[in-house]
Amino acid sequence: MADTEFKYDVFISYSHKDEKWADKVLRQRLDDAGLKVCIDYRDFEAGKMALLNMQDAAKQSKHIVLVLTRNWLNSEWSSLKH
Repeated sequence: MADTEFKYDVFISYSHKDEKWADKVLRQRLDDAGLKVCIDYRDFEAGKMALLNMQDAAKQSKHIVLVLTRNWLNSEWSSLKH
C-alpha cells in the first residue's frame, strides 16, 4: 500500500486502564504534531467486534503504536493465540 493510501498515520493500541494517558498525553501530542491518529473511542465502528475494528485500524494505518504496560500485559489481548 502506498503511503498516500493510508487513512491514518498512526493507530494507538492500549489497555483501557491506561486510557487517560493514551488519550490526553499520547494522542494529543500526535494530533498536535499534525498526524492523523486512529484511536478506538473516536474512530472504531460502533457495533463491530473489537478485534475486527483493531484489524481494520492496523491495515488503514501507516504505523501502529502499542502502549505496552503492565495493564496491557495483564489484559485479555495479551493472551490471544493465532
